[in-house]
Amino acid sequence: MAVGLGKAIRDLLLQDEPFCAYLSTYMGEKAIFTADRVPPDANMPFLMLGPPVTDEPDRIMDGESGRRTVTKDLKLYFPGNADEGPLEEAAERLRNILADRSLTVPGFSRARIAIVNGPIGLSADTDADGRLVSIRVHLTR
Repeated sequence: MAVGLGKAIRDLLLQDEPFCAYLSTYMGEKAIFTADRVPPDANMPFLMLGPPVTDEPDRIMDGESGRRTVTKDLKLYFPGNADEGPLEEAAERLRNILADRSLTVPGFSRARIAIVNGPIGLSADTDADGRLVSIRVHLTR
């Protein structure tokens, strides 16, 4: 796993004030969680950056590790049974922030978000509505 990738994505998102305005706060910070579990006392709306869905290493001819391609899912949740307009706006903003962006990830000389998919509907219970945005990040040592 590319240690620090979740933090790099979170740092990028925190720079976008209009996107952050959609999110609640948790312990004094915007509700962007970099673990696959959200604290049970967190209020929606929040964003969850799960662990990598895929992490594909590329080996160069001499066997050294070269580039890695990591796919991550970002899950945006808003309270259910409400106007979906703000959820749709936040999801589109999320997509636009991430499209074709460079990141700073410790241990890598280059990190670039190459592909953004979504937002698509995310199955949720009756208490939440969600959207999923997937990204593919190319990392080079």
